[in-house]
Formats: sequence, C-alpha cells, structure tokens
Amino acid sequence: MEKFNIKRFCNTFKWFFCENRGYCLKWLLGIMLATTLIQMGLIIMAMHNVATVENQQPVGPYTIAVALANSMCILLVFISLLVVCTNVFAMLKNKQKRIAFLTLPATNLERWTTAILFAVILMPVCVVLAYVLGDVLRNIVFCVQGKEWLFGVDTFMERIATVSKHSLFGYLFKGAIWLWVLSLYVLGGTWFRKGAFVYVSTFLIALTTLLGYLANVFKSEILTFLVDGVSKGQEDYIAYSLLVVVTALAIFHFWLSYRIFTRFQLITSKWTNV
Repeated sequence: MEKFNIKRFCNTFKWFFCENRGYCLKWLLGIMLATTLIQMGLIIMAMHNVATVENQQPVGPYTIAVALANSMCILLVFISLLVVCTNVFAMLKNKQKRIAFLTLPATNLERWTTAILFAVILMPVCVVLAYVLGDVLRNIVFCVQGKEWLFGVDTFMERIATVSKHSLFGYLFKGAIWLWVLSLYVLGGTWFRKGAFVYVSTFLIALTTLLGYLANVFKSEILTFLVDGVSKGQEDYIAYSLLVVVTALAIFHFWLSYRIFTRFQLITSKWTNV
C-alpha cells in the first residue's frame, strides 16, 4: 500500500467522517446558537444607543445594530476557523480512536489527507453554515417581534464589496496569507496534543509585534528604499516574489505536518503527538 488509492481514500474518509459526525454536530449547534444569542444581545443593546445616520441615506437604528452585531459574529467565525484547524487530530486524544485510525488499511498519506480535508475544508464549511443558520434563526425571532428581515450576511458582503477594491494580486496575496495562517495552525495541531491554538496564536502575536517594531525602527530606511531605490518593475518583482515565498512557506508547513504525522505512535507523550 505505497501508492495513493482513491477508493481506499474514500473509505478512509467515510470512516473518519462517521467517527467525527458528533464533533461536527456540536460545532454546528454551538456556533449557530452563539451567533443567534450574540447577535440578539448586541442588537438589543445597540438599538438603545444608535441614532439614524445624518447627511446620508436614512439608515435605521435596527440596520446599524445588525451590522455591528454581525461584525462581532464574523470575528467569532474567524476564530472558530482557526480553532478547528488546530483540532485536525483532536480525535486521536482518545486512545481507542487513535489505535483504530492509525491501524486503518490505508497509507499514511491517505490518512493524513483525510484529516486535513476534514479540518481545512469540511469543518470550515460547517462553521460558516452554522453562522448562516444562526443569522436566519435571529431573523425569525425578530420577525416574530415585528422587525424587518435583515440578513447579516448580506450586510457583511455589501461592506466587503464596498471596501475591498484590490487588484487581482491583492486578492492572491490575501489568499496566500490566509493559506499560510491555516497551514501554521494545522502544523501546530499536528505537533501538539494540547494547547495548540494558544501556542500558535502566541507565536503569531509575537511575530506581528516584532515585525511592527522592526518596521517602526527602520521606517525611514524602508520609505527611502521604496521611494528612491525601487523602480516600478522592481516593485512588481518584489511583490510577486513575496507572494511566492508566502505560498511556499504554507506548502512547507503542510509538508512538515505530514512528516510529523508519519512519526505518530500509538503511545505518545502528554503534550505532543510524537
């Protein structure tokens, strides 16, 4: 079983999904209820403090309150997406499931790909679906009370369409950054059995702080270099080189996650999977 086999992979994914459907359902219900309750609470509080926007098209307090509450829920969804990525091998904390998964009639690549697709694609879809259902549930509750139907997802997408006016490169670079962040959380979830989200988040905060400090220290040198020392063609070269580097780092993180997975043992330490 050295080669990747689609049929064997599908059977592995089916088994993995059946074993983790309760986990999916918990996240679905949890995010849905959290979205509903947070939006309802924030809207009720905001409606007492928000007035109609002046000198613009009339926007009612309810519309503004929904937009504010929706922004908070988007942050909840964003954090949830990162958490589910660090829980890529959460089921292996259970000794029986760990033994069953690692002894499945499949290759390491098939087992690893199964877990990655479940954590990086299926679970984010579950989280986003839960957010949408929570928004619908909030609308139903407020409509019963006589409020208008105002979908929070629509207000968020309108804001994105208004604010986001980037070029194709801008979208590609943002996508590469997001892929790099996800790969880092997946790598952390592969290595650590406990506290992976905290460890990776702490690292990213420290890295962002360091880069911000260095940018501030060398601010004048950077500005001089960008203004005087770089031509238009060189700017494009630097930008696309940075895009390639970020994408390569993301691929390297996924590769490293796979290499760590191949070293998984049935009996592990308390804090790591190897």
